[in-house]
Amino acid sequence: MFLLVFGLVLAAVGALIALTSPDDRGFALLGLLPWGVGSVAVASTPFLTREAAAVRLEELSGRRSGPAVVFPFSRAKQRLGFIGQVSFVFLGLAVALYTDGFVIGVICMAMFGLFALITLPSAIGRRGGVALLPAGVLVRGALGDSFLPWEQIEDLQDVEIHGSRMLGIAASDPAKLEVPPGTRLLSRANRALGYRSDLSIAAASLIGDLEVVAAAIEYELIHPEHRSRLGTRESLEDLDLAAAL
Repeated sequence: MFLLVFGLVLAAVGALIALTSPDDRGFALLGLLPWGVGSVAVASTPFLTREAAAVRLEELSGRRSGPAVVFPFSRAKQRLGFIGQVSFVFLGLAVALYTDGFVIGVICMAMFGLFALITLPSAIGRRGGVALLPAGVLVRGALGDSFLPWEQIEDLQDVEIHGSRMLGIAASDPAKLEVPPGTRLLSRANRALGYRSDLSIAAASLIGDLEVVAAAIEYELIHPEHRSRLGTRESLEDLDLAAAL
């Protein structure tokens, strides 16, 4: 709530300065106003109403195909996240142009610009999500699909990183994890920092609740005999999700 109020105030101050002070208009339009807009976009995601069902049955196609129980990501949240990242790119530009922090501004533009490019496919079209298939867990993210077989899941961790809740899935053998090119380094970095996560699911990305996804994965780990039914109406009844469809 603080971030939301802060963003609204900052955006209002930026707009007021841009209208009343020609000398400071550039920094207000490129710095204060985008900073406020970005803060509002990031802070608004928890308050979004559900724009679709929190779970669905889907016939997947591609390398990992077949019937699945899918917990979709929220496209509205992804778009707000993209707006926030682009806003902070403009903030970096303002810092580089109008302050003595040129290097800091360039680093800010490069970092948030990279994040914006990564999330652009999800923001404009590709809808991701977490899919539970009879063979394993598939996370369809902005960079591509990551897959981990059920028998390779070693542990689940519910952690908070920089204020964002995440569900981390650790693999007993990371070599069996299928990930998009280049993202395996992220898993190694997480392990080096003590965060044993080979697949990560952000609460802020989901339409539904992270606890529901974690409970469904835990259920299938405890009851492997039910995995063959994943993707059917019976699997939703197993997971106590029939009412959410």
